Amino acid sequence: MTRDEIQRVVERHQAWLKNPELGERANLRGADLAEAELAGVNLSKADLCGANLSKAKLQGSDLRAVNLSICADTTEADALGTSVNLNRADLTGADLTHAKLTNAHLSEALLVDAKLSFADLSWANLTGADLSGAMLSRAYLIRTDLRGANLSGADVMRGNLRGANLRRAKLVRTNFSRANLGGANLSGADLRDADLTDADLTAADLTGALLVRAKLNYADLTGANLTGADLTGASLGWVKGLKPHVSH
Repeated sequence: MTRDEIQRVVERHQAWLKNPELGERANLRGADLAEAELAGVNLSKADLCGANLSKAKLQGSDLRAVNLSICADTTEADALGTSVNLNRADLTGADLTHAKLTNAHLSEALLVDAKLSFADLSWANLTGADLSGAMLSRAYLIRTDLRGANLSGADVMRGNLRGANLRRAKLVRTNFSRANLGGANLSGADLRDADLTDADLTAADLTGALLVRAKLNYADLTGANLTGADLTGASLGWVKGLKPHVSH
């Protein structure tokens, strides 16, 4: 799409948000929006499934309840190809509350201080993404690939990360209280000063993880692998399933 075409769609969408009779909901399915300048634009409720937003500038954009997942009318065979491409996109401070981002490509995306509460990021690729300070409370990150991602200072309270891959992720001071991390891969992750109070870590892989000063009170570590993990100064009150030989 040309810059003028994008502008017209955005303008019609702004009018639609104010009065549905005066505008039209943005339909950008499969649109090529690579490197598009959309900072601060209100795209809430827009349909962006399958769109290419790689390297797009979306700082401070309103993307609440937007559809950024695979298109509902695609077959299973070509579903991956229609997943939204947000690789290296700048979504700093963007509001993605309740957004659908299942299977989305967000590798190395900037999501610093982004609002992602209740968003569905299940099966998404967030390898190397920067989510530091992001709000992810009650977000769905089931089987999400977060290898090497930075979630330091993020709020993931009550988030569902079952089976997520957080290998070597930076999770310093991250709030995972009451989060579901069952079966997650946290090997080599940096969890210094992280809050894992009452978190579900059953069958999680924590081999070689840094858990220095982490809060693990009431956490469930049943079946978790803590081989080589550093729990120096960690709070371990009323922890379930912690093997007696684990040092702290």
